[in-house]
Amino acid sequence: MEAPPIVWTEVSTIEELCDAGGSSESIRLTADLTVTASDLQFYTCWTPTTLDANGRHIRIEAGGCFSFSGNSGDPVVIQGTGGEEGLFQVSPGGELELWDLDASQYTGTLVRQEEGGWLIEGDITAAPEQIVYAQAPVLRPRFTGFAALPLGLSQEELAARLPDTEVFASFQGQQSMMFSLPASQLAWDIEENWADISAGRRTLLHARLSGPVSVEDWFESGLTPTLFAPITCELATLVDSAAIGQIIAHHTTQGSSYELHFLFPDRVQPEGLPLSEERGPTCVELTLDEGETWLSVMADEEGLYTDLLYATLRNGRDKKPWASVGIYQMETSYSVRAWAEYEGEGYTYRLYTDTLELSPNGAYVDPGPGGSRGGTVAIIPDPPAPAQPDPAPRPSGGSRPQKPVRSPVRSAVTAARLKGISICLQWLLQNA
Repeated sequence: MEAPPIVWTEVSTIEELCDAGGSSESIRLTADLTVTASDLQFYTCWTPTTLDANGRHIRIEAGGCFSFSGNSGDPVVIQGTGGEEGLFQVSPGGELELWDLDASQYTGTLVRQEEGGWLIEGDITAAPEQIVYAQAPVLRPRFTGFAALPLGLSQEELAARLPDTEVFASFQGQQSMMFSLPASQLAWDIEENWADISAGRRTLLHARLSGPVSVEDWFESGLTPTLFAPITCELATLVDSAAIGQIIAHHTTQGSSYELHFLFPDRVQPEGLPLSEERGPTCVELTLDEGETWLSVMADEEGLYTDLLYATLRNGRDKKPWASVGIYQMETSYSVRAWAEYEGEGYTYRLYTDTLELSPNGAYVDPGPGGSRGGTVAIIPDPPAPAQPDPAPRPSGGSRPQKPVRSPVRSAVTAARLKGISICLQWLLQNA
């Protein structure tokens, strides 16, 4: 009995390709496809599926991210012939992951990795000549570095105190373990930014590789690696040991998410007032309406989750606070700041960081200084609770210890804060 003819699902866009994955057994490309930075990050898992390249290609441009895979032991079957440069092509700054593919029925170049493109692949059945790798390893920084340093350092002293950079590497389709790239192996643009650094402004430094990287033994090429993304370090000036920390942006399919780290001193002493006790509660605040409404999240609480955003704040190692913030379907910029409270003698000191404004693509709207490096200190009247009279002596001659009395002002502040969060949530739900 003759086998029924194959019914091909024809696709001409990257969206159609991903929609067909998992629902169509036979897929044929009818146009060249391109994944750009403006596209979503596609992660497809197809099986059982046959893909006919049909003389076309899938190109991942700078900023684009595409992952194509079958299941272990049940790969996607690739057949036909791809475009002139191959079926999968990854440009410098583009990201491509390929897993569980069977190209034994495919003719020509399957994958072409250009210098500076990020390629991770595994479990691919193909002839060695069908995968063309970049010659040099590709380095990818884990996140933007951060250094809070005092004013008055020379250029040489500043360079010596910059942190190492945590990076991953892609070489011959494999990803290395994360390792530290010493700052001494990098050439920073300190001199070009020296005027801003000397003035105490927040400065984003960029680095270039000054030669081959000798940290990883499996770099067989001996060539200076290329960079998948810029190596950067945010430089902040310490004022009274306080400065806002780094902000790292990761794009998601629903908007932008950020990891924020804050640096606060253990104690503060505003002019003319007593030294505070140990640092107390920490809070991160953000606004989506230019400061009309501030949403607050305290450290180690459950966090804030709405249809528009989420925000959590945690105390990490050495009690250093860090926050995770995500904005869904973000179209305009928003602002974020943090503060910590300190108990003084009769006062509560609240130390604010600078306020940073972020755009939908994760960049600073204004990368300039924008305020003092130590933020501002608000003084909240909080007189100590009135002394309680000693109780009458007990028959045994001992005295009963008194329960601490919570300050009425403190209770009012806490109640107001909770009321404010409730109002913010109502506003978000009404305007969602």
